[in-house]
Amino acid sequence: MSEFTVRLPSFSWLRPTRIGFRDPTDLLGRVYAVAVVARSLLGLHAVFVNLFFVVHYTDRPLGVVAATAVLIAWHVFISWRLRVPAHRTWPAHVADLGVTVALILVTALTVPPGGAPLSLAGYWIGGCAAYAAIFLGTRWGVGFALVTSAALLGVPSHFELQRLGAAFVTVILIACLGVLIEQFRATLAEREEERARAGALAERARLSRIVHDGALQVLALVEREGPTLGGRGVLLAELARESEAQLRVLLQDREIATVEDTERVDLAATLHRYES
Repeated sequence: MSEFTVRLPSFSWLRPTRIGFRDPTDLLGRVYAVAVVARSLLGLHAVFVNLFFVVHYTDRPLGVVAATAVLIAWHVFISWRLRVPAHRTWPAHVADLGVTVALILVTALTVPPGGAPLSLAGYWIGGCAAYAAIFLGTRWGVGFALVTSAALLGVPSHFELQRLGAAFVTVILIACLGVLIEQFRATLAEREEERARAGALAERARLSRIVHDGALQVLALVEREGPTLGGRGVLLAELARESEAQLRVLLQDREIATVEDTERVDLAATLHRYES
C-alpha cells in the first residue's frame, strides 16, 4: 500500500504581519488581528443576506441598503482605528457598541417582522463585545454582549427563537474569550517574571565569579599572611576574615524578591541585612 500525505490548510494568511499588525510587542494586537478577520467574515455574511434576501421582504429597500453601507463603513473605521494601542480606549468601544445597537434597532424600522431574523447586522453584532473582551476585560465584553442581546430581544414584534439562541451563544462565547484572554495575560506575566528571575540569577552568578576570582582571593591572602606582619597584620587578618564571610553569604544568596507593581515595600528594611 503506497503511503500518501494529507496536506491540511495552514491558514498562513491569518498571520498578524500579513494583515497589518507588525508591532512584535503588541501581543494583544495579534489576538485582535484574528478577531478582525472573524468579524469581517461575519460582516460579509450580513451584507450578503441583506442585499440578496432581506431587501426583497421590505418596502423600504433604501433603508436596508443605507444600514448595510453604515455597517461596512463603521466596520472598516473601527477595526482600522483599534490597530493603534493608544486608540483602544473605552469611548471607542462604547461608540462601537452604540453603532451596533443602532443597527439592531433600525431593523424594526426598515424590515417587517420575520424579514430579518437576526437584524440587519447579523452575527456581526458579536464583534463589539469581542473587541471589548480583548482590550478591556471579561466584564466589559460580557456587558457589551448582554446589551446587544437585550437590543435583539427588546422589540416584541421582531422576537424570534433564532434571536434568543444567537443572544445566548454570543454571551457564552464572549465570556469564554474573555477568560482565555485573561489566562493569556497571566501566562505572559509569569513568563516575563521567570525571564527576569533567570536574568537576575545569571547576573548574580557572573558577579560571583568575578568576586570569587578577585576579592575573595585577596582577602584570603590577607587573612593568611596578616599575622606575620605583627599587631596591625592580625587586625587586618581579622577584618579580612569578616569581609570574606560576608561576601560568601552574599554569593550564596539566591533569593529573588518578586513584588507586584502596585505593592509598597520598605526598601530600607530590605537592604538592612546588607548594611555592612
